[in-house]
Amino acid sequence: MININRINQYGPPLWEEIDQFFNQAFSRANQRNPKNQFRVSESGTQWTLQTDLPGFSKSEVQITVEDNLLKIVAEATDENPGFASGFTQHIRLSHLVDRSKVTARLENGVLEIVLPRREEKQKQEIRIDVN
Repeated sequence: MININRINQYGPPLWEEIDQFFNQAFSRANQRNPKNQFRVSESGTQWTLQTDLPGFSKSEVQITVEDNLLKIVAEATDENPGFASGFTQHIRLSHLVDRSKVTARLENGVLEIVLPRREEKQKQEIRIDVN
């Protein structure tokens, strides 16, 4: 049996060199492609979603609402040919969200999306006479 953990007198093992190559090659793209987690807060009239999008400008971020699906797409191309980074997230919205009033802003690398609550309709009771 061969011990693959032994010290290599000719340099680091091949897999370490491969890892180092890819880490260096894509480190700039990874800075603009964060692992996005959303912070959600709720008030009586709205929900607020926040996520970090460092390195993206407002023109590189597109947010759309189609039916009950919120789509967030951020795409940027680095100055070097062949390097690109991006982020895509789809979030299913509650029927309680007023889709026509959703707003968003990107400031200092933080994307904030405000999802206003739909105004609840007053229940209307209609009495029906029985013949």
